[in-house]
Amino acid sequence: MIGDKSMQKLLDEPSVIHEPTANTVTKKVLIVEDDPATQFMMAEFMDALGYSYELAEDGDICLDLLANESHRFALILMDIHMPKFSGIEASARIRDMQEDPPRNLPIYLMSADQNYHSPRAAHDLGLTGALPKPVHMGELDSLLGSYL
Repeated sequence: MIGDKSMQKLLDEPSVIHEPTANTVTKKVLIVEDDPATQFMMAEFMDALGYSYELAEDGDICLDLLANESHRFALILMDIHMPKFSGIEASARIRDMQEDPPRNLPIYLMSADQNYHSPRAAHDLGLTGALPKPVHMGELDSLLGSYL
């Protein structure tokens, strides 16, 4: 799959915007994820489920998007282990922003690290919840359906 043109597009662009044709969702999901394979998987799931989304490959890009266009997003799916600064730090910076949104946007932590899978762990970090990796399409659909 690494040679796939869709995967290459994800690798070449720091922020990828996708608007599905079959769904009239007005708000997007901001997916903050640095791993190309996980970006590809999440994009496939989002396309299959018909949700609008934007991919940001790190916390800096996420914060830039939210500083300028936070009104476009309904929620954030945030990887925890990323370069530059972690998803925990990016989430803390979002919670410290003056504007709302983005300050109070729901943020779901995505991680394979079992220390962060519980709702209590997410709450202790000031996050809305956790979405354990590997992400399952049914769980993702259920979560997104409650917001979009």
